[in-house]
Amino acid sequence: LWSFATLVWFEPKAEGGFSEQFAAAAASRGAEFSSRDLAMSTWALATLRAASPLRELSSRASKARPGLSLTGLAAKEVGGLAWGLGRLCTAGSTDTEQNLLDAIAEYVQKEIAGCATGTKLTAGFDCRGLAMLARGL
Repeated sequence: LWSFATLVWFEPKAEGGFSEQFAAAAASRGAEFSSRDLAMSTWALATLRAASPLRELSSRASKARPGLSLTGLAAKEVGGLAWGLGRLCTAGSTDTEQNLLDAIAEYVQKEIAGCATGTKLTAGFDCRGLAMLARGL
């Protein structure tokens, strides 16, 4: 799914076409996804403008893991998740899963605290990832 989105391979006019079926199949397995899979798939579905599968993915993933943690993900991945959920909201959806938003907020708070104390600066500063995260927020 990520590779299709990266290549911008999508048939938006072909309802029921391969790409739509592929997106729907990926979204239906959202409950099985790791946090990284969820972040990458959310970004991909938002990039492909597949609002219905994106809504299904966020719902399934949220219900499967109410205490979702994004610990261990790069800022770019969390940014992709935030951006994808933002695209869902701008598409008119108001039912974005609260625990996904809470997990993003917790991640951002930890990153800011790490930058403020200087602990993040020693491991390298991911400017591109932080830019992606800011864009998502």
